[in-house]
Order: sequence, then structure tokens, then C-alpha cells
Amino acid sequence: MPAVMEIYACRWGERLEDGVLRVSDQIRDRDGAIEDAEEFCQHHKTIHRVAYYLVNDTGDFRLFHTFVNEDAVPPDGYYKPLPDGVRPTIFRQKMRWFEVAWRQFAALF
Repeated sequence: MPAVMEIYACRWGERLEDGVLRVSDQIRDRDGAIEDAEEFCQHHKTIHRVAYYLVNDTGDFRLFHTFVNEDAVPPDGYYKPLPDGVRPTIFRQKMRWFEVAWRQFAALF
């Protein structure tokens, strides 16, 4: 069994390396990791992603489990409101060349 479990948690827009690092030796299986992640996200509503890494005695590590909190609250300013009078850009799908050619051809008849 692993000697240590490293737990990385990050907020919206952060990388895992920039987030919070916790270390635990209590988590031994995936069910324990899922329970820990759900409990951690309930206490901290801004946590978006949690990753669990197994670290053995020689220092090697591997990904054990990841958890994405769908109910995470983005931090203030993550979604910036548009200024007054500015509409959001709506991108239209470009027409394919054969649709344009068909319309031109159909217009002849």
C-alpha cells in the first residue's frame, strides 16, 4: 500500500499545481477518495477539481482518482458582465460552398 496520498485541490481557472496541497495516510481506496472529495467540496464551495496521487516510499507517484465538482461557485470576477449597450457576440455557422452554389443554381429556375 502507498505510504502517502497527496491531494491537490484547485478553484475555477487555476491549475492543480497552483491550488491547495493536502497529505493524508487515511485514504486507502477509491471509495474513501470519493467520500473525502465530496466532503471537502461541501465545506469549500469554490473548489472545482480535486486530484489524488499515490506516492510510494521511493517518491514515485501516479494518479489515483480525480473528482470534478459540478456545483462549484466561480470566484468573483470570473464571469465579467458586459458593459451597457454591448451585446454578446453570436457566431453563425458558415455556409458550405455547395449550399451557396445550390441556392444560386435554384435561383435560375
